[in-house]
Amino acid sequence: MGWDYDTQCKECGAKIRVTERPMGVPGGKEKEQAYCPKCNALVAEHMTDGFIDARLIQDESEE
Repeated sequence: MGWDYDTQCKECGAKIRVTERPMGVPGGKEKEQAYCPKCNALVAEHMTDGFIDARLIQDESEE
């Protein structure tokens, strides 16, 4: 099972959810990055055996 957390882009202020999608490969960890979907700034960097994704969180006021 992967992890996830919410953060905010330091460049544009977008609210972002960062999620890990582990592959479960023993000894296969590499440094993976996730970028803001709005401005393409680096928002996360972690050692993982899978991938990390970043997606925008919709504000209730925007819905």
